[in-house]
Formats: sequence, structure tokens, C-alpha cells
Amino acid sequence: MDRPSESESASGIGSEVGGGVGEARGWTRRSMIWDRRVSFLGRVFLSFFGPKEDDPRARAVAESVEPENFPELVRGSLPTQSGFKEWDYERILKNQQEYSYTYRPGNGASVLNAVAIFLGASLGKFFLHVASTTTCFDREKLTKHLVPPPFGVRDTKRGILTVMNHQSVIDDPLVLASFSPWWLPLRPSLARWGTCASDICFKGELREQYMRALKTLPVCRFIGLNQGWMDQLINYLCTGQWVNYYAEGRVSQKYIDRMRRGVGKIMCKAAENSGGLTVIPIYHEGLEDSMPLDEKNTLVYRVPRVGKRLWMIAGDPIQFEDLVKRSKTCRGEECLRIYEEAADRVGVAIHLLRSDLRKRAAKE
Repeated sequence: MDRPSESESASGIGSEVGGGVGEARGWTRRSMIWDRRVSFLGRVFLSFFGPKEDDPRARAVAESVEPENFPELVRGSLPTQSGFKEWDYERILKNQQEYSYTYRPGNGASVLNAVAIFLGASLGKFFLHVASTTTCFDREKLTKHLVPPPFGVRDTKRGILTVMNHQSVIDDPLVLASFSPWWLPLRPSLARWGTCASDICFKGELREQYMRALKTLPVCRFIGLNQGWMDQLINYLCTGQWVNYYAEGRVSQKYIDRMRRGVGKIMCKAAENSGGLTVIPIYHEGLEDSMPLDEKNTLVYRVPRVGKRLWMIAGDPIQFEDLVKRSKTCRGEECLRIYEEAADRVGVAIHLLRSDLRKRAAKE
């Protein structure tokens, strides 16, 4: 594993927000004060438009609790081929301490969800089709599984899992806005459940309120497969809902990273405990130019760059019924191997989509 020098580590962590360590701490204190001021308004708004506390759908099925030996788990479970550098997980450890582990996702069908999803989808479509030039291939391969007619009912026994490559921090809202019909934000219960790293999207109550409105769940990186929010995603899929998941587990702009076995567990467990699961792969290119990262995975620009050429493509459902049969009787390391096989099939599907997209884009 590459290890930076002490001076590089100090500058990589402390200067990320535009200054030394002292300035970063000052900025953190100001952010916390701002969060406290805004959180009151957020709670008032949620009391009127959010899910009620006594609504059983508003409670999380499983609670995520930080292990006492979290730093040791991070260092001990970090594989050398993961693509993460020393300064990456040092920064993740630092930010992870600000995650409260008390987040509640709500039922995903409140007025607050509808407003936030509608605004996000509208901004996404504007960026894709007005501020950028976007070509989307095989849209119907996703939409025919994803959404019924405007007043139809989705199959509650078969969930939909979309898996895509992760090239920027704005992949989820933009790519899915391109594939989704215009009326979907008006029915927030049919919108996707997404995921975001807890050390990035869930620092402070204000961010938690925002992620809750956008139907986003936290995923704690480096602590393994047995965490509560992964079980929550599986529960959503078992009730016929739509979940979008980044199988790579991190932003990778120069190449397609290896698929983590967490996506394999989600696929097998959801299909095993429901009427089946439809897994749709998606590949896209161009967003790495809109939101580029430097060599230390920090944003070069805080605002997306416009005028870029974007390409997207959806694929056929991934077949993995044989792995589901084996996972029903597996134990221990055998289950991990099955999850890795499922993740490999996702990786193969995304690589094939990349080849197909580039061939068709060359003819445009």
C-alpha cells in the first residue's frame, strides 16, 4: 500500500477545505453552529410534512451501531487491491466520527420526499439536456421493469436493483433522472432508494435531513457485510421497491474498479427472501469531466461543469438464479465466494456495456 509522507498527509487532510488544520477545525465549528440553527427549521418542516413518529414505516428495521474497535476494523479489512490509499481511509476515519448512527430514513413517500425528489429530478434533467449534450441508449430496458403506467401498481414481490459504475459524486441523481419518466417524482414511493458513504453525506443533522428527503441510506465503509443498512436495503428489495447501488464502493474515474461482494450479498439475500429480483446494469461516461477529482480524490470544482458530452446505456437483466440456489444452503466462507461470484457477474455486465456504448457512440 502506498503511504504518503507526513507532510503529504497533513496537507491532504487539513487543507481539503482550503487551509491548514487550524482553519479546517474552525470551518468545522462554524458548520456545526450553522447546522444547529437550521436543524430547528428542519424539524418544524418534518413535523408537518414528514412521516409521523408512530408510523411503523418510519422506523428503521435495523440500527447501525459503531463498533468499539472501528479504526482497527478499517486497517485490518482494507485490501491492497481496493484502490484506496493511506490518506483515503485516514480521512474517512476522521469524518466517520461525525456520523451520529441515529439516522432514520422515513417511509420514502411523504410530501417532503415528493418535493425534494421533484426538484432534484428537474435540476438533473436540466443539466443533462440543456446544460450538457446527453445520449441515452436502450432506455426501455430499464423503464419497462422500473415503473408501471402513471396510475399502475408495481409488483410488490419482485424488487428492482440497478447497479452502475461510479464516476462522479453526481452520478445517481443525473443518470437516473435521464432514465426515469417525467411523472416519477410525483410518486415518491416509486422513486429509488439510494446509498451514500456515511463519512461524506451524513455529517451533521442538516445533511441527514437532506439525505432523508432524497431517500438515501448511509453505508459505513470498511466495516464489512454485516451492517444494519445493508439489511435495510435487502428489506426494501423484498417488498418490491427500487434500490440503486454503486457496486464499486468508491468513485473511480480512470477505470472500472472491481465490484465489492456487498452487492453480491444484496442480490442473493433479496432474491432468496422474496419472489425474485431484477438486476439491471447501467454504464455511463462523461460525468468525470463534469466533476473531476484530483490525485487525492478531492473535487477540483465544487460546481458541475457544463457543456460536456455525456453517454449512458442500460443493459439486460443479470442472470444469477444458480447463485441464489447455492446461497440458500451455504455457510461461512462458501457464502463469501458466492457473493464474489455475483459481484463478478455485475462487473462483467458493466464491462460489456462499456464496450457496447463505445461502439455505438463511434457511429453517432
